[in-house]
Amino acid sequence: MTRLFPILFLSALLARADALPGNSSRGERLFDTEHCSQCHSVNGKGGRVAPDLGRLIDRDYTPATLASTMWNHAPTMWSAMRAGKVQAVNVDDQGAADLFAYFYSMRFFEKPGDAG
Repeated sequence: MTRLFPILFLSALLARADALPGNSSRGERLFDTEHCSQCHSVNGKGGRVAPDLGRLIDRDYTPATLASTMWNHAPTMWSAMRAGKVQAVNVDDQGAADLFAYFYSMRFFEKPGDAG
């Protein structure tokens, strides 16, 4: 089941992207209630065991880039979850869309840096 989660997650997003809008506020709550933040941080807030999901890629990334990053990271995450005896969560289509919206919005709303 652990290996199916990312596949189902991305399949749900691609299959229902036009019919199921995500909500980043709900995604943030889901990220916390499903204890993703025990391992992952977002922009420095949360766990330190796994990558910071708000700082993984450049500011100009697209939803496709985010999806491919998640897809490519999945095998490493599954291994770490098995080693740490972390149980995978079950996320429905709406939850997957909300998480995706949350991850995507993390970099979108950052304050611009100071080039000076």
